[in-house]
Amino acid sequence: NYSGDVNGLYDEASRLLFKAMDRPEAASHYYGTDDNLLEHMVWQDQIRERLETDPDALIVTGLRDLDAFLGDIPEGTLHVPVARPGTGKTIYCECLAEHNARRGKRVVFYHYELSTKYMLDRRICRHGGVPFKELRRGYRGKEVDRAIDVIRQWHQHIVYVHCPGWSAERVAADITRLHAKGECDLAVIDYL
Repeated sequence: NYSGDVNGLYDEASRLLFKAMDRPEAASHYYGTDDNLLEHMVWQDQIRERLETDPDALIVTGLRDLDAFLGDIPEGTLHVPVARPGTGKTIYCECLAEHNARRGKRVVFYHYELSTKYMLDRRICRHGGVPFKELRRGYRGKEVDRAIDVIRQWHQHIVYVHCPGWSAERVAADITRLHAKGECDLAVIDYL
């Protein structure tokens, strides 16, 4: 029995879910054995075969120089852009999400501060060259139509989740749920 608000219930259910999903010690500790070396070779074969079938299988930033430096973003890892306020972390995350959506990846973008409308206006600005203040005043010129035509080609691959007040556990549970359903290849969180 739970007596509290819905968000508290969701947080408690998420905590219990993650507790139930804890990996046993044998699965979380990686010991140096010949079996583990063989397992690594199997992983290498699997990724090579995957890339032969789908050259765009890996997640990348879409920024040529950064990708040349970093390579791909390994599956199951946490990639954290860190910088001072106002330096472009959100736009970097938006471009990362959009680049991978254009490549057919299923992206879920969690945003704590900006409304979905605000996020969509930013997208129209980037792809249409329309000043943000004009969009905020209802501008509806041909640049907006062109931006929509571009975005329409891949926007079905991005889900925006406006989540002010969500705990990290709740976001993690939602990512886990969507990934298990095959609906999330990349989760972007702006920002904890």
